[in-house]
Amino acid sequence: MFPLIVALLALQQAPATPAATAPAAPRRAATATVEIRVTDRAGAPVSGGRVVAEGASNRDGITDGTGAATFRTVTTGVYRMRAEAAGYISLEKEVTVRTGTMPAVEFALSSAPAPPKVETPPPPPVVVAPTVEPGEPKVISLLDVAENSLGGKEALRTVAVGCSGLSRAQLLVVRESLPAAMRTDADDMLYVIAGEASITIAGKTQQITSGWFSVVPRGTERAVVRRGRNPVILLSIVSGPPCASGAGQ
Repeated sequence: MFPLIVALLALQQAPATPAATAPAAPRRAATATVEIRVTDRAGAPVSGGRVVAEGASNRDGITDGTGAATFRTVTTGVYRMRAEAAGYISLEKEVTVRTGTMPAVEFALSSAPAPPKVETPPPPPVVVAPTVEPGEPKVISLLDVAENSLGGKEALRTVAVGCSGLSRAQLLVVRESLPAAMRTDADDMLYVIAGEASITIAGKTQQITSGWFSVVPRGTERAVVRRGRNPVILLSIVSGPPCASGAGQ
């Protein structure tokens, strides 16, 4: 009897074992619904525009015909939102998302400036080369031609020697002088076959005799004056205009 009483007393004096505590359920993050409206500067809705939100939870959407887009279950916090559309300048703003009723986030986009007009330069003019007819091949003695050309008393006698393409050769029998002249469309090469003369090219004068050769570029003035008793005989090769344009000095 006594041991039973002792056991009962010990049981009454023992501290109570606390009940096991269940773990707390995880707390859900607060979310909200965000309405976005995109218009132009005049207030007209911009449809088909893209809206992006970057923050605690990222969102991306396209505006409808009324210029509106809706992001649901957006975690509260600070977001960087951007609206963009073709033909408009993109616009960004910082938005704080809170629980409860939020006013719509408004974007008023400005029209993008027109791209600079690039003017295409006109194509260069097409240069049409003149039709050149080849001449007849010749092999002649210039001394014989010169000797046969001494008759007559004209101050200048011109004897055609040959012509091919854009060059023509002629014999000049000068009894007095070749007056100052300038070719704008041809180069002239002069070779002294016989006689004495002075030639002035671009303001510089040189005494020339048999065997002398000179080049007169186009656009350069030249003059020839006979010296001595006999006429001066020159071979002139003109290079530039087609033969059909004439052989005048």
